[in-house]
Amino acid sequence: MNNPVVTSVAASVSSAVQENGQTNQTISESDVVNQLEVLVTFDQRMDESSSSTPVVTFKESGSDITPADRGIAIDPVASGWVSATEYKAVYDLTDSNDDVNDLEVQISGARDFNGNAQATHSAVAVINIDTIQPPVTLTASTESTSGNAYSQADLRALLQLWC
Repeated sequence: MNNPVVTSVAASVSSAVQENGQTNQTISESDVVNQLEVLVTFDQRMDESSSSTPVVTFKESGSDITPADRGIAIDPVASGWVSATEYKAVYDLTDSNDDVNDLEVQISGARDFNGNAQATHSAVAVINIDTIQPPVTLTASTESTSGNAYSQADLRALLQLWC
């Protein structure tokens, strides 16, 4: 049998799913209460033992990154083989106040049922991270909705409510 190869890598957060060839999965400010799942599908039956667990590496502009720096932490209990051909890596997300586009996922280290090493696979531009909170801009009007002018005391009170 030939060395196993990865046939697809899909990243998902909540109910939104990204597959090869589709738009990147974006991790946003509201997603940090969820988990990121990376589902890896191989072309043949794999060795499902812990010694053949695929290594999932994240790359930014071709260089390895430390996932924790981007608010991504592996959940080893939830991660594992789903079937003889599918491995799911699950990550807890935290708000890293980060903005990263085109994060790549590299898969390596797995072996098939016969012990043949998997060819390293890089999925290009799978994930975007945008956990920077948008700025809030306040503008005050000197007139109320009824057209009457606000007093300076009214404007101070409004500003105290918003600041």
